Amino acid sequence: MYVKIRVNDREIVAMLDSGATNTFVANKLVTQLGLQLSNSQTSMKVVNAKAQRILGMAYGVPMVLDKWQGKQDLLVVTLDDFDVILGLDFLKKAKIALIPHLDGFCLRLRYVPVLFLVIRQWWLKVERREVAWFQPLRSARP
Repeated sequence: MYVKIRVNDREIVAMLDSGATNTFVANKLVTQLGLQLSNSQTSMKVVNAKAQRILGMAYGVPMVLDKWQGKQDLLVVTLDDFDVILGLDFLKKAKIALIPHLDGFCLRLRYVPVLFLVIRQWWLKVERREVAWFQPLRSARP
């Protein structure tokens, strides 16, 4: 699933990936996004590929997804197919639940979760479509 996010006040398309432990940004975007990098001696391993070295870390990068705002640590790596991959660390921080069978995700805004539909193909226009909200259940007890 793909969403439009703002990173350091620049709008980009990112992939939501519940299979990624961390949030990654392509090294080709470092200067465009104005990221300040710290050295890293860490490597990462993806399925069916050799381990590759992380090129650097960008700590506390401001990010905005719809009405959610926060700061996120980004691992800078060489990425071929995607510019930004939002992993489990981001999904937990932003309180996002992916709902693949509806092509959407649930983002908790304050006390009300809101369901958003997204477009799966990255080459198509990605737009925010708020389709429903769920009222919190009240206890039947006084």
